[in-house]
Amino acid sequence: MNALNSLPISWLVTCVIVAGVFFGLVIMPLVHAHRHRNRSVTLALPPMFTMEPRHLREVIPLLRRIVTARERTVTLDMCDVDDISGEAYMVLLAQVEKAYSLNRKKRVFVYTSPDTPLLSLDAEVLAGYNRGRCGRAVRRNRVDLILARHLVSELEMIGIREFYLPFYDFLVEVMRNATEHGIGRRKIHWWLLRYHDYSRNCIRYAFVDMGQGIIESYRKAGMLKYGSNEYVRRLPIELLRGLLRSSTRKEGRGGGFPLVRHTVSRGIISDFFLVTNRVSVRYEGGSFLAVGNPNFVGTYLTWTVSEKNYQAWKRKTQ
Repeated sequence: MNALNSLPISWLVTCVIVAGVFFGLVIMPLVHAHRHRNRSVTLALPPMFTMEPRHLREVIPLLRRIVTARERTVTLDMCDVDDISGEAYMVLLAQVEKAYSLNRKKRVFVYTSPDTPLLSLDAEVLAGYNRGRCGRAVRRNRVDLILARHLVSELEMIGIREFYLPFYDFLVEVMRNATEHGIGRRKIHWWLLRYHDYSRNCIRYAFVDMGQGIIESYRKAGMLKYGSNEYVRRLPIELLRGLLRSSTRKEGRGGGFPLVRHTVSRGIISDFFLVTNRVSVRYEGGSFLAVGNPNFVGTYLTWTVSEKNYQAWKRKTQ
């Protein structure tokens, strides 16, 4: 007791403060994580679950919660969903796959009404996913040249019987970008959905990789400093113009985005739309237009191909 009384008051106060900080910053987070580890959380999907621009502000935060939720069990409540597109359903499954790759103990379930049993979106379901809600989807973790050729041959159903070479080049570049920048060493895949739109006699495509996103890949490569929101929104446009080199810093790379710009601006494909990190890019009236959106950690692309695209390309090459 005498020894304790002999200690300076300031020293005792310092010890109390240090102990409090240690308890608050170290012990409490561990206790909090332990409490959530075996708990579950239910996430309600919005009524309009699509990847259309007007719905992204509701859909993207929901997708993020699947990955960031500390709870081991995540239940997706679809009871109030009025519409879910095939594109959004594919992105949802890709996000579930990402959640499993980050935490092997996580489990994701889904139910559509209180009277239906829970459906487990486990690895077996994801691996066997070959059909979307309105089309066919595939997933790969590499550049698949055979698949690219097959996708070009499918254009015969809309009247394109010759090999559409610039579309093949575009598909290969999209796969390569996803493989090198998005997937990397992650245990995930890129996903592609396509279906025949009979009303316009075109094929619609949706492509996604749930990696880090284009802008974040440049930040992690040390090639982009944190700037204003306006600068971040301009970045994809600068990439399309070829003003920035590849984030991989590899020789011979960096031509992917200019090739995409060429493919879009020359009408080889139509209805181009890109979502990556906090930016969305759409091609309208001969220009690329960028707007902000919630952080989509990945890269999502959609486009269409019709016989009109092919005929326009043939006229320009003659």
